[in-house]
Amino acid sequence: MKIVEQRPEIPEAGTKCLLTQAHTLYFDIETTGLNSRRSHLYLLGAMWKENEQFILRQWFAEKPSDEEKILREFLTLAESFDSLVHFNGATFDLPYLCNKAAYYEIDNTHLKNMPATDLYQLYRPLKQILIADDMKLSSLQKLCGYSRKDHHTGKELIKVYESFLQTRDPETQKILEQHNYDDIAGMVWIEQLSPLLNLTQGHLSPVKTEISSKEPDILDFLCTFENTIVPAALSVTSENISLTLTANTCRLQVPLLTGEYYYYYKDYKNYYYLPAEDRAIHKSIAIYTDPSARKKATAETCYERKTGTFIPAFSPVLSQAFQTKPKVPDKYYFLVSDAFLYDTESLKTYCLHIIRSLLSHTR
Repeated sequence: MKIVEQRPEIPEAGTKCLLTQAHTLYFDIETTGLNSRRSHLYLLGAMWKENEQFILRQWFAEKPSDEEKILREFLTLAESFDSLVHFNGATFDLPYLCNKAAYYEIDNTHLKNMPATDLYQLYRPLKQILIADDMKLSSLQKLCGYSRKDHHTGKELIKVYESFLQTRDPETQKILEQHNYDDIAGMVWIEQLSPLLNLTQGHLSPVKTEISSKEPDILDFLCTFENTIVPAALSVTSENISLTLTANTCRLQVPLLTGEYYYYYKDYKNYYYLPAEDRAIHKSIAIYTDPSARKKATAETCYERKTGTFIPAFSPVLSQAFQTKPKVPDKYYFLVSDAFLYDTESLKTYCLHIIRSLLSHTR
């Protein structure tokens, strides 16, 4: 078994992420197959923070029988940490190591009970806005500025390792180690995507709102984020709503819709509908109207009409949420008034709602 230890360079943005704090252990494994019973572990890498530096240690199996030694040393190291970080390790790396530990009758209770963060699962909800070919680790690393020296797939490296066992070529070994190194060191780089998750959780502060002079039918929201910087310019467009993220600035462009919309009262049993006026009024007022000119309101007729300029939304996040007639699920409209445009809290609530909706798969 060969042990290699290095001090990787980590971007400043990465060193400030929550996941890179002390007592957190990053890891990644390389195996000769997916089935733990018919393959073996030939390389395991782990990285942690110590005295403000990152240490990346790799255990390399110079022969298949080194597998047990590698596993024991890693499990001993893991005892000193409180949590794990991996990329898609929940479905492969962790089960593989646990199965191997059971085979060698090694106690891995601590490993199984450690809280773990799967970066793949963490960032998967951002798939629709990331300008990346896919959600593979290498694609996300490229997006965040990490330049991999290795360009092999794990499957391709199985043959490379088989070649090493026959030739013992040091250069071949370096190819295997580089792949594992890039996987682990690059995990911290993709943590620069964390601010996008923070954004969907409400860390947003609108600072300016204006109607574009070039596009009179568009309402522009210019926002800055609270303690948030995104790693690259990202954008998403949905239903004529455009969101662009650059550094710590967000530009949200929403269509201005001119027309007639309807505000539906929820307690329709306390209202009467006036067919001649096509609107509903409360019972306390209806008693002064001609009984023949009114009838009990229903959920569909209990509304107030309003003509003006509106902006769209996906839920009634503000007061006076208007809809169309008939109602369309998840389609709401808010009247654009001077009071709205100068109401900081309303602007923040609206922008946050739209951004969350565009970044979320649940809308």
